[in-house]
Amino acid sequence: MESFNGMCSYVERSRLAARTVIDETSCELASSLLALELSRVGQPAEFVRGHYLQPGETETARNGHAWVEVGEVRLDPTRDQFHEDPRSKTHRGRYVSTERRAASEDLVYAHLALQWRVRLPAVQDRICAVCEQYGLDADQLEDRAAKIFLTAPVGRNETPQDG
Repeated sequence: MESFNGMCSYVERSRLAARTVIDETSCELASSLLALELSRVGQPAEFVRGHYLQPGETETARNGHAWVEVGEVRLDPTRDQFHEDPRSKTHRGRYVSTERRAASEDLVYAHLALQWRVRLPAVQDRICAVCEQYGLDADQLEDRAAKIFLTAPVGRNETPQDG
């Protein structure tokens, strides 16, 4: 397994890619991109959803969150939203997992499709750039967005009709 420091470049790449689509949090998109990229280079990466408890917070103060685990190594590309360094091995808070999924293109497409349907055309262009960066097909994204939302596909420069 690659070292923590060796995986940090993937952490930063996924964080920056996700932030081009969603400005501030983007934990699910960044983590799904990170898990996919690590799996492509032979790492047994898992996408993990749960919550992050900052120091002093109780279980009732759940911050919904997503991150990646590779064996015993936890990688959180958007830990900076908690004012912590995503490239650090240590963290002040506590992670509590509620769901684990194997890394997959389907997971990335699902997160991108959600953004595709709710964002403006300029952001759709950024989503296409992320697809290209990660070797994904933006045309599949439109098809998956249609299936996820059970509506007809919306072109890149069109908006859904209210009805």
